[in-house]
Amino acid sequence: MLSNIWKPLAIISLVALSLWGLSTWRYAAGYAAGKRLAEQAWQLKWETRNRDEETARANRERGERVEEQRRWQAMIKVKQNADQQLEQIKADAARSTADVERLRRTLSQLRQQLADRSPCRVSTVGGASSASAATGFLFADVLGESLQRNAALAAYADRARAAGLACERLYDAVTQSRAQ
Repeated sequence: MLSNIWKPLAIISLVALSLWGLSTWRYAAGYAAGKRLAEQAWQLKWETRNRDEETARANRERGERVEEQRRWQAMIKVKQNADQQLEQIKADAARSTADVERLRRTLSQLRQQLADRSPCRVSTVGGASSASAATGFLFADVLGESLQRNAALAAYADRARAAGLACERLYDAVTQSRAQ
């Protein structure tokens, strides 16, 4: 009985084995192709993400450089304005120094007039005249020293004000938003 069915059984086994081998081979080939396609898709996604990140980084750097240039230009402009103000302050100080010198000359003339009048007057109130002259001299000295000190304080205050205003303008220029 086995002799009659062994040929068809062998053919059926060979066909089944061939179909199984063919399906395994096609499955493996399809799996490898699918895996390759999936890897290519992921590779494309990663390349796109990397390119987008690189573009964003380049744009951010460009924006930061533009902002840095804007700040430098603002600082240069503020410094130039501050230098102009300091020159104006120096000119004002020179004019006020000239005014102080005129006042000193006037005080010196008044002092000389008091000195000239004092010894020449001979009267019964000589002591009062001498005290009046001494008071005038003292007043002239105090006023002269006051003028010197006031000029120095005014120059210091002007320089400090100019520096403070320049600092404030610089801060405003640097912290100003890019949109403005």
